[in-house]
Amino acid sequence: MRPLDVRLAPSVPELGALGVESAEELMGWVEPRGSLARGHAERAGAYETRLVYPLPGTPDESGRFVEPPRGAGTGPVVLRRFHGEPLRRRLASRLTAPRSASRAAREWNLACHLRAHGVVAPDLLALGEQRGGVTSPSSFLVQRVPGDVLPLAEWFAAERSPDERRRGLRALALALTGLLRSRTVLPELSPDDVLLAVPREGCGSSGPPVEGLRVRNLPGVVLRDLRGGSIVRTLELPRKVAMLKALFAPEPLRASFRERELAGVLLRVLGEDVRRPETRAACEEVLAGDAPAPAGR
Repeated sequence: MRPLDVRLAPSVPELGALGVESAEELMGWVEPRGSLARGHAERAGAYETRLVYPLPGTPDESGRFVEPPRGAGTGPVVLRRFHGEPLRRRLASRLTAPRSASRAAREWNLACHLRAHGVVAPDLLALGEQRGGVTSPSSFLVQRVPGDVLPLAEWFAAERSPDERRRGLRALALALTGLLRSRTVLPELSPDDVLLAVPREGCGSSGPPVEGLRVRNLPGVVLRDLRGGSIVRTLELPRKVAMLKALFAPEPLRASFRERELAGVLLRVLGEDVRRPETRAACEEVLAGDAPAPAGR
């Protein structure tokens, strides 16, 4: 068994704050103890398993506190384990940006890149890689489960005031604009991967209102998954269109939007000069709702 390289987020003081005694528990090499033993499996993609478990200090279903908090906050987290990826996939991860030795490191580096461009990426708490060789065959990520959010389709399908919808549409457009400007390709982006915060009363400020200042609090937009992502030198319009088609083509999502609303988002995202024929054509292609072509790397 090779040794592991482990990286913790600044918000995690030590590995024990994640409810484990060793990184081998997170990798699945030894029997879990503590909080991790309370986890349950969740559906995942190829070469990946997912386990949702509570951080120390999170009450159980009966409301009882099993153990005190240990410095990383409370609430549920997702442990994602990556095993068995073919060598060609691992080499592709190593040779394309962001160059990474493992699937877990790839998503960690993508999240850092997106945050640097103002995009709210998954809140990653820990990364582990099996050490040795050009690529790492096994790795893991621990990421926090975002609270008080809804998937894109559910958020817009709910009954909301016209002003709430306008703010939601603007927040979505700003988030997607930031994603594209970061030159990040997410070929598997789906509506379930884009989460919007549930609206709350008030503007989110504890201070008194300022006379003559109109505050428009936009709901937060969070990306939940970065699977298959890469960074390119130039994100050309066809790749942008492929990503947007993959996001907006599913019928449950389209049913929650009015066509005018979706067109407005696309025009904001695809370019400042909406008079360009290619921008208009790209919007029409996405609005047509045809099955998307792969965005590629």
